[in-house]
Amino acid sequence: MLLEKFKNYLVSKNIDFDTINEEMIHFNANELDYVFQVDDRDKPYFRLIVPNLMEINDNNRNEIRDYIAVMNVEFKIGKMVEVEHSLWLTAEMFVYSFLGIEPMFERLIDMLHEFFNRIRQDFQNKNSTNNGRAEE
Repeated sequence: MLLEKFKNYLVSKNIDFDTINEEMIHFNANELDYVFQVDDRDKPYFRLIVPNLMEINDNNRNEIRDYIAVMNVEFKIGKMVEVEHSLWLTAEMFVYSFLGIEPMFERLIDMLHEFFNRIRQDFQNKNSTNNGRAEE
């Protein structure tokens, strides 16, 4: 039922989606790939994910983990997580009423996009600072 509500929300916003399986769909919004996931064992629960934002490797693992710790304190619902060798964003919620659910869906998508923009800005600033130092 929750997955159907989200599909209806996407249709109302003219956002195309692909069904991954009976618990997951994939869509693109705000230049990002998202996955919406429900859990049939826990009916009111869902997760909104922005997967594979950045590769995590031996050279950047500690820096990324430190950054995750700082950012997860700053952002309320959205969290950064390390999944295998990649950085993901996620927002998880329990829904006990469908009243006003569409604005909540929209806010979560916007919040994850804002979170992504912050990450991009922070790493662009870091890279431009490092590049400036290398030129000195």
